[in-house]
Amino acid sequence: MFQLMRDLSSHERQLLLLDVQQRFALGASSHMANVAFDKHVAFSEEYIAEVFKTLDTLFREGPTQEVLPHATNLFALRRKYAVWLTTKLDSVLQGFEGALRNVGAGDWFLRNAGHGEPRQKQIEEMYKTFADILGRESMGDSWQGKPLSEDVAIASIIQGLRTILGTEELTKIRGALVQKALEGTNGG
Repeated sequence: MFQLMRDLSSHERQLLLLDVQQRFALGASSHMANVAFDKHVAFSEEYIAEVFKTLDTLFREGPTQEVLPHATNLFALRRKYAVWLTTKLDSVLQGFEGALRNVGAGDWFLRNAGHGEPRQKQIEEMYKTFADILGRESMGDSWQGKPLSEDVAIASIIQGLRTILGTEELTKIRGALVQKALEGTNGG
């Protein structure tokens, strides 16, 4: 009786394991999963290319209205791939693009506004947003005594895209597979 119960339990475990493996294989190799991953890769590559163009403009020109076309291009990319983006990522990217628009609009305001307190306030807000975009890596922890937000920092945007692609996880898996293959050839 004990042997029968043990065999039945083992059989049920094997069925459960087989079910989990089949679900994983179906999910990981399904056409939709492959298409979604390919779309995430295409979006991330196009978006990052435009982010680096934006960064070049910011370093070359500073916080000016010259970043507005970049914000428009980034929005167009996000709209192009809207169905493939997670709500969270979409929200983060909207914040980044909004920060770029705020910098560009702030510069436009300064070029067209008179002198006075609203102008000085706009300059301070524009440069604080500029510092937030460049992030702690480039600007330190604060700007004129105000802590920098990492929400719109370019480094955070890049890390968010790496996360959605699972870049670091895939690299670890690849490394483990290569190591296992090398152990198999060295031991055999």
